[in-house]
Amino acid sequence: MVNLNVDVIVSVVTQASLAAKRATSTIPIVIVSVGDPVGAGLVASLARPGANVTGTSAMASEVIGKSLELFRQTLPTVSPVAVLWNPNNPVFQGEILRETEMAAAKLGVELQTFGVRAPEEFDRTFAAITSARAASLLVLPDPLFSAYTARIADLADKGRLPSMYGLREDVAAGGLLAYGPKYPDLYRRTAMWTRY
Repeated sequence: MVNLNVDVIVSVVTQASLAAKRATSTIPIVIVSVGDPVGAGLVASLARPGANVTGTSAMASEVIGKSLELFRQTLPTVSPVAVLWNPNNPVFQGEILRETEMAAAKLGVELQTFGVRAPEEFDRTFAAITSARAASLLVLPDPLFSAYTARIADLADKGRLPSMYGLREDVAAGGLLAYGPKYPDLYRRTAMWTRY
């Protein structure tokens, strides 16, 4: 893209945004849905991003603590919580998993982590979650999980696992609760950035 001499690069999620930043320091980069742009090293601060990067943040790492707190308030017997995460998305998922672990420690909630790298791993992973006797399921926000929301909700239902997600659409697919940013609003705001 840099060799095409484009006017602006719009990048979605952390890994794509980091790749764009490594590729150019002159072409403006507008980021969308990055969990923690400061922590990822994309911007100096949210108020003053600096350099050639600006855009919107999902603030997912900050939201996950509140998500776990709401889950526990709704379901006092939430623990142990099986946490579904994607090790193939190490920057964002690693960051949000650490935040989840810190929030769980503060709330006194036991976590059991289960990594899923591809859709063919879902059945085996949910069998492991059932064997581990998890009381509930927390699905960390990830494009892989968003693509298979109905399947995850169905497997959670079959395993009798009340589940917490990050998107409203996950509840429509069968999840119990969701707490997180409204991504369509983030995309609309990002579109405003690219006009100027």
